[in-house]
Amino acid sequence: MYGRRVIPVAPMGGKLLIRTLARSFDWLDSCWGEILAARSARAPHLLVALFHAVARQLDVSERALAPGQTVTLDDLRRFIDAALSAGYSPVSLAELAESTSGRRLKRKHVLITFDDGYFNNAWALPVLEEFGVPATFFISTGHVRRSKAFWWDVAARSWRAQGACDAEIATRLRRLKRLPPVTMEGHLTARIGAHAFTPVSDLDRPFAEAELKDFARHRCVELGNHTADHTILTQCTEQEAERAIVDGRCELESITGIKTTAIAYPDGAFSAAVAAAAGHTGHRLGFTCVPKSNELPLDEGASLLIGRHMIRSGQDYAAALRKLSAPAVLPGTRLRAALRGALRRVERAGEHP
Repeated sequence: MYGRRVIPVAPMGGKLLIRTLARSFDWLDSCWGEILAARSARAPHLLVALFHAVARQLDVSERALAPGQTVTLDDLRRFIDAALSAGYSPVSLAELAESTSGRRLKRKHVLITFDDGYFNNAWALPVLEEFGVPATFFISTGHVRRSKAFWWDVAARSWRAQGACDAEIATRLRRLKRLPPVTMEGHLTARIGAHAFTPVSDLDRPFAEAELKDFARHRCVELGNHTADHTILTQCTEQEAERAIVDGRCELESITGIKTTAIAYPDGAFSAAVAAAAGHTGHRLGFTCVPKSNELPLDEGASLLIGRHMIRSGQDYAAALRKLSAPAVLPGTRLRAALRGALRRVERAGEHP
């Protein structure tokens, strides 16, 4: 009878199964994280926190931005306070780069990073000043030069207006990421209109060039490369990837006068060839989205494959930090990634019968 009640109802049964698996993965990570935390609590390691957009209120941002990538100023404040209370020492990008050439970092360190180049990142400065903590902002320079909204926000707004929920939007965004940037942006322009990439407010727009130049002078700010057009480098040939990296670095220097030696790979997508291209173009540090902390000191290979944790809004950051300190991807997180990969393969099979 149990089987007859659950199995035939595919939609509800599927949701129940996913929720059960998610809770199981969380429990597994919690247990394993406690074990690793006990072993490595005092060991030198680097925890890199990843943020994207910052808003004063989430209910406002949810109408303008893609789901799941926005935190409030209070979230940022609580995360930094929790990290400092847990014994983490803030580290700057410059200090981290120096550590790859002989200077050792001997404590638990935290590096705050922001991706993309949203103007709303400027609202984080009072929080950074409050704690005296530096942050690195990885800039997609083409969006700055052309005052162009980010494609994921454009797509999300369009689907939200049609009644799509956040989960459905997230699934559709994953599908769009498989398209080459030119194809994807052309698709959105054709469907929405010529105004598609015009920002709608200070929430979704990138920095203007003059704003970015002023922003870069702030004592809490360091800048990094995020390519010229948020190019997903694993979709490029080796020559195309190298050109996208070089263009982003040169444009950033042209706008701000800063020659960076750090890159965050757009969408966290990297490979051995991409990391090699970053190294060939003069980058000493490369940041992924692999959810793990990093053992210190960074060796030469690890310095271009630095793990980062994406920080979500509303978390209990004091509790989460124990899990985030793990020097490897936790088992439940690996299983969750495998499940997402299986779902993507099913989606592709459905698109190409």
